[in-house]
Amino acid sequence: LIARSTPHPPTKQAANLGETESSRAMINAFGLGALNIYWIVGGMIFVLLNVTPLSLDCSASMESFFSLPHECTSLEFWLNYMWCFAIAGWSGTCVVLALLPKLVKDY
Repeated sequence: LIARSTPHPPTKQAANLGETESSRAMINAFGLGALNIYWIVGGMIFVLLNVTPLSLDCSASMESFFSLPHECTSLEFWLNYMWCFAIAGWSGTCVVLALLPKLVKDY
């Protein structure tokens, strides 16, 4: 003989928890989701790190990266500036897009 257990009917509290928990974001800061917060914080850090004098000075950044003294040529200086400003622009765009739900009312 195998005894069958009948499933217990869900309680009202359990049913409400299932409905509300699935519709809420796990992290909700300032009315923004987790990925929005990640891109705001990460984007700001990327912007700050790429416009600091250590990043913009080619010889200093190459020396800190390779741990060897290096004198940059004019092409390397230009490429370094373009790289830093491209990353700063991309990161700034990420920050603005992450803030878009707060900036636009009918988003």
